[in-house]
Amino acid sequence: MRAVDRLGVVTVDHKVMQNDLREATEKIMEHTKILLAETFRHACIEAVAVLEDDLLVRDCSIMHVVSHAISCFFVHSQQLESTPDQLDRFAMFVENLNSIRARYQDRIHMVEEVTAMSVLIDQHKVEIVMEDHVRFQNLTELGERFQKMFSQAEDYADGLRQSMSEKLELAIRDLEASILKLMLSLRSGMFKDPESDPESVLEVLVNVKENLNAYREKTVTYSHYLQLFGVRGLGSSASVG
Repeated sequence: MRAVDRLGVVTVDHKVMQNDLREATEKIMEHTKILLAETFRHACIEAVAVLEDDLLVRDCSIMHVVSHAISCFFVHSQQLESTPDQLDRFAMFVENLNSIRARYQDRIHMVEEVTAMSVLIDQHKVEIVMEDHVRFQNLTELGERFQKMFSQAEDYADGLRQSMSEKLELAIRDLEASILKLMLSLRSGMFKDPESDPESVLEVLVNVKENLNAYREKTVTYSHYLQLFGVRGLGSSASVG
């Protein structure tokens, strides 16, 4: 037998394939739009809930930080005196602000992600319900408010840090003087007099112990404030054995 070459022609109707591909692509696109809208909705809900929680008046909320600053400091900024109570307030203010700072970038990134999704929605003309439009607008306002209040709190803390550090230095020196005075008192008076009444001496020693405990607590507190205010080498360190 002799091999015979056989030739054939394959006819392809590209219009049919094109239509099939177009339908498949349109279905994928529509499904993607639906997923984008749903993801956008859930992301908005989550972000709004998180920011609203941060802006509520709670111990570590940004609203609490700013309102606390305004009510306790800003209105009376010219009347601040070097009292432990005011140092305590400023320390609480800084601690709250540090807590907010630790999660600040996460909050901003969350808003940016949702904003990026809204851009895609506009570009691809994805239909979303009015409720989601309102929710996104609310998120945008909350994000702007969050950034503004955080910036105000940062500026306020920076503005007071130097004066509060000086007040802290005075408080530390007062504490050191009180400790020294107490130690000197234990080396004089009834404590050196062999004829002192033992009961009287014991009563005084009870008060001395109470004072020492109070000084020890202040020493720990002021050491914490030094770290909190970012102060290094401020005065000599008061210590109570």
